[in-house]
Amino acid sequence: MTSASPATPIPDAKPDHRIEVARRRRETMRARIMAATMKVCSANPTVIPTIDEIIQTAEISRGAFYRYFSSSPEVIEAVGVELMNELADAIVSIYDTLTDPLQRACVGTFLVLGRAVHDPEWASFILRADLTIHNSRVIEYIRQDMKTGLEAGYFRIANVQWAAEFLMGMNLTGIRGLMVRPDEDIELYCHEAVRFVLRSLGVAEDEVSRVMAWGDQYLSAHGARANWWERGKADPEIAVKPPRKKPSARKIAT
Repeated sequence: MTSASPATPIPDAKPDHRIEVARRRRETMRARIMAATMKVCSANPTVIPTIDEIIQTAEISRGAFYRYFSSSPEVIEAVGVELMNELADAIVSIYDTLTDPLQRACVGTFLVLGRAVHDPEWASFILRADLTIHNSRVIEYIRQDMKTGLEAGYFRIANVQWAAEFLMGMNLTGIRGLMVRPDEDIELYCHEAVRFVLRSLGVAEDEVSRVMAWGDQYLSAHGARANWWERGKADPEIAVKPPRKKPSARKIAT
């Protein structure tokens, strides 16, 4: 009996480069529309741009626009989410090295408000997009911090998701307030905004004062007072001390 010859292996199919080319074209066109929207908004920050203004700036047809977005507010929201995700990426070296939820709430709020102070164009666009309950990495950070702080007993909140939405809303309100503040009031305004955020989470007054004093030192040590999002990684040698007191844990509502 003769043995059967081994089957000849079938070579893997070569990837269809046309699929990759089409994907890149879609990404390029979407980015082109979003960039045009930002340009139009920057030229007239108080008016929602029309589709005609966007397609004229992008130099595309109306049909091309509708293949990616259904309205100008939808583009604005998409750009806003992308800007918030870019913010999340930028704060990682300063914010994500912290593990204590009080410190993260304090530093995170300072960083968002600081970005608004030093980058008004970014702040103006963020305020256009309804980002309070939409998905972005920033609100995911906030949601996780609310859960961790509640588990540890630092925060007195009834529902993690609600608290994350309220805190995101307070950040946006703070940004809006900064846009009309005289320069001499900005530092005090930012401090009071952070203090209000911590109080609203049920943090005891002595802990609020303590963590804010720590936050000032931490941000100064990291050179995070101006244009922090353009800087390199923070110094990992800076000590991070946890809060002295840890209240009893409360039941989590998610």
